[in-house]
Amino acid sequence: MLIRFTVSNFLSFDEETVFDMLASSSAEHPDHVSAIGNVKVVKNAAIYGANGSGKSNLVRAIDTFISIIKNGKLSENINTYKFKLNPESKDLPVKFEMEFSIGDTMYLYGIECNNKTIEHEWLYDTTNPENDELLLERKTLGNRSYKLRFYQKWDETPEQKGINALLEKNLLRDNELFLNYHETLLIDDLSVIVNYVKNNIIFIVRYSTLSNYHNFLKVPSVTTETSELIRRFDTGIESVTINEIPLESILEDYSNFVQKYNLTLSKKDIEDIQNLSPDNPHLIRKDAGFFRINGQVMFRQLFFEHKDIHGNKVGFFIEQESDGTRRIVDLLTIVLSKHVKDLVWIIDEIDNSLHPNLCYEFVKLLMTDRNGNSQIIFTTHQPNLLTRELFRDDEIWFVEKDKHKGNTSLYPLFEFDVKEGFNIQDGYLLGRFGGVPILDTHNFML
Repeated sequence: MLIRFTVSNFLSFDEETVFDMLASSSAEHPDHVSAIGNVKVVKNAAIYGANGSGKSNLVRAIDTFISIIKNGKLSENINTYKFKLNPESKDLPVKFEMEFSIGDTMYLYGIECNNKTIEHEWLYDTTNPENDELLLERKTLGNRSYKLRFYQKWDETPEQKGINALLEKNLLRDNELFLNYHETLLIDDLSVIVNYVKNNIIFIVRYSTLSNYHNFLKVPSVTTETSELIRRFDTGIESVTINEIPLESILEDYSNFVQKYNLTLSKKDIEDIQNLSPDNPHLIRKDAGFFRINGQVMFRQLFFEHKDIHGNKVGFFIEQESDGTRRIVDLLTIVLSKHVKDLVWIIDEIDNSLHPNLCYEFVKLLMTDRNGNSQIIFTTHQPNLLTRELFRDDEIWFVEKDKHKGNTSLYPLFEFDVKEGFNIQDGYLLGRFGGVPILDTHNFML
């Protein structure tokens, strides 16, 4: 679970800014809280703010940090993203730090970087609230020289000592993460951490759709639940189906395949498809691909079926659906993954392309139809979500930009001590909590 994220000197974040998922003492929605030892963490966060206040920059900050971990290095000059409205910031490093849990163990991992150099990197076990235990630390001294520190048990054997010495003197590069050498270091705990960050923190941004619908195609039974869910949202879709054709049948009547599915296969495609392994499908486009199933190569195409004027079902490709429908399908993956534990979904503008009523019902579904410790964090402009029917006060956050300094600040609703029965939506629209635009209406011209 994500416990806390800290950022400084990145985009609109000048000074160190903390976003956390720590639960307050509120008794609201007890099912929205998980315990990690003595630490209580909420499962949701709805983030509000005016246009240009920095909501999306928070998502970008987390995404950038996760991407650096996934790549194992700084792939570009980080100075491009530094806060530009404070002249002193240009010489300061960008800082990212994240505290998270895997099972019952809590970790704190962070980096400070300048140009293309990781200047400082650290990892702590923070499970014991009275004693943060250092697991590894790296400081870049310049001229490819580094000072490394390890958890004692990771620096005991001659083999470990030899690998660590090589890293310190020869192997590590200025733009590489020390963490990237988790396999070389022969430390299973580090591999668990890297795999968690790579696989369990998932982003859905404003104008994106899923890069592919692999899970729908791989497990056709998912379409039954998808059909049941999508019918709730009045999109006109009757059902979600998968057409399946053996490769042999396609090759026997290739022209019909091209016409029906608007696809062509090169000779290399066919060679690759014929040599498919069960674990590696060949995706032709995001909603179609070839799979080896029980020894046979099968083509699968995802369709969204509507009824024509005579009541007959007609299949549509995903690209033929509206932006709103595609957004719903993307977000349904959260519902469909409800049985997968410890996922962190981070969504920029969950309401993008969605009607306010539909958005409300969808968020309500997410709040009520979920098990385990998975979390959902999203930005939004929708005031109708600002209700204690959906959220605790420590799950609602506001983002505001300082009009003079240009930097972004974050704060949760529970800091306002809002009384029971108060209409939070009206209070927000009236500017009581900040996070709303201040418009110069006198200068608006028609």
